[in-house]
Amino acid sequence: MKRRCQIKTETLEVRDPATKRVDCWQRRIFKRAFGLNDPPVLSREIANPGKQQAVTEYKYYTNPKSPGYRRLRQVLRPSGDWRLHEYGDQGYRAVEYAPL
Repeated sequence: MKRRCQIKTETLEVRDPATKRVDCWQRRIFKRAFGLNDPPVLSREIANPGKQQAVTEYKYYTNPKSPGYRRLRQVLRPSGDWRLHEYGDQGYRAVEYAPL
């Protein structure tokens, strides 16, 4: 059975009248990513969508047999920075990997 998840996109704009600068963020959120009663999860965050956008990706464990099921697995930032999370048998974060 294929699960259907709902995708919600939120956009936030912040304007500074003094400098006329506009900062914009978009967030892509999945609802029902793992099941009917699951909380929404953040999938992607985009700063300044358009030409010079900076995308941060969020990935989750999707294997129900994994101790980290439904938990954050990896964060990839536009700077090249990343974080990888591993979870122990009780579902608590056991290790976080990051570049030096």
